[in-house]
Amino acid sequence: MLACHEYRCFRVAKTHQQYVLEDVRNLQLRRKKEGGKMAGSHVAHAAYKGPSVVKEILIEIALGIAAGGLWKKHHWNNQRRTKEFYDMLGKGDISVVVDEE
Repeated sequence: MLACHEYRCFRVAKTHQQYVLEDVRNLQLRRKKEGGKMAGSHVAHAAYKGPSVVKEILIEIALGIAAGGLWKKHHWNNQRRTKEFYDMLGKGDISVVVDEE
């Protein structure tokens, strides 16, 4: 901004209020050119939209199936050991009675 005093012109620093008014005028001009829309309305922003219910349900189903599979594997292993024990006991390979020496 130029100010003239007694035929001398010199640059005067703008005040904060003048900068704000200039920014508001520029924004209003941009809005008129764009048809009343905000300048930043076309920019995609990453925003947290909250938990996805479907995604959480699918993850929980997958974790449930995995945990259930591990539990079944453990159960089948115990069944196999018990069956082998009683088969060996029936054949006479092992005994539950302690031998006296």
